[in-house]
Amino acid sequence: MKYHLLLALCACILAAQAPSEKGLLLRRAARIAVQKADKAEAIKSLQQLMDLQTGYDPGEDLKTFGALQGEPGFLELLQRSRKEFPPVVRSKEAFVVSDWNLIPEGLAFDPVGRAFYLGSLSTAKICRITLDGTVSDFATQNGLGVVVGLRVDAQRRILWAANQGSTEAGVFGFDLASGKLLRKGVIPMAGHFFNDLAVCPKGNVYVTDTYGDKIYRLRPGGSELEALDVQVLRPNGITLSEDGKLLFVTDAMLGGLRVDLATLQSAPLGTSGNLSLLGIDGFYAQGRTLIAIHNGYTSTQVVRYHLDAGLSQVERVEVLERNDPSWKLPTTGAIAEGWFYFMANSQVNRYSIPENAITPGAPVEPIRILKTKL
Repeated sequence: MKYHLLLALCACILAAQAPSEKGLLLRRAARIAVQKADKAEAIKSLQQLMDLQTGYDPGEDLKTFGALQGEPGFLELLQRSRKEFPPVVRSKEAFVVSDWNLIPEGLAFDPVGRAFYLGSLSTAKICRITLDGTVSDFATQNGLGVVVGLRVDAQRRILWAANQGSTEAGVFGFDLASGKLLRKGVIPMAGHFFNDLAVCPKGNVYVTDTYGDKIYRLRPGGSELEALDVQVLRPNGITLSEDGKLLFVTDAMLGGLRVDLATLQSAPLGTSGNLSLLGIDGFYAQGRTLIAIHNGYTSTQVVRYHLDAGLSQVERVEVLERNDPSWKLPTTGAIAEGWFYFMANSQVNRYSIPENAITPGAPVEPIRILKTKL
């Protein structure tokens, strides 16, 4: 399709879209313009995107728009973003994990044992961390490879991990007392990437398959992974209502999706104005609220979304943290004893899964775990 015809088509589609969807189309138009070396058109699309006031931050998108650095118009966009969405810093340091080689992505908390668990993308293991920051190995080997999401089933004393092995993607369950592998469910890895997990009161485990555009369920005592009949695009963060009846999952187009597990009926979480739920990584339910870590599309931020009584509509937005200059790709966190703990500098973008190696560059930093009061 001719480049200018494509731009005209995008303009027609934009008129009928919600703000988040308009934002995605404008970002795509800007990306195409960069590929065509049309910097002026790219900056124009990004200006329109920022006019939507969805919280988009071009500074978080330098991998895509790095060619625009040095352009006066792009510099103005960066300055505008910092002015309209200034830093909000309320957190304090909880502890530091000095083993920089871990490259962690998942964090979970056991309220019974009062300990955190940290998964490693690069070293095929899971670490246990006490509240005072003491780190020890919890699980190694047992088929572990790239460990991504983690969740604790406190009732059954199991730590669940989303894992990418050499040939299989799987959900692994470990005994919290011993670190022994109790059970797993796996599928061939080609075309799949198991990302994050949620555990319901009945013991069902749900895992997002980001590359496969699916949500899988592992039933108590079973080893077969069942794909739910739910349409979802590039799912990532996932969480459950406290009664286990509703599943909330991130969607690359819709932002937040609400799934009734009794009927498998799904619908986007309702929003008003220009609020965007795009770019969520970690996702956590607490009562009538959802805590989200945004690290793409919008400003990098930790937000608490207050929902209506039916848990279907966002009524109020509370920014807990935003654009802390010390952050380096925060990904996931855990609710623990009245605080929200999260990784401030996961640096997962420094790890290449295909090459199983940390990419060259500046030294990888020790992992800082911050906490903010809920």
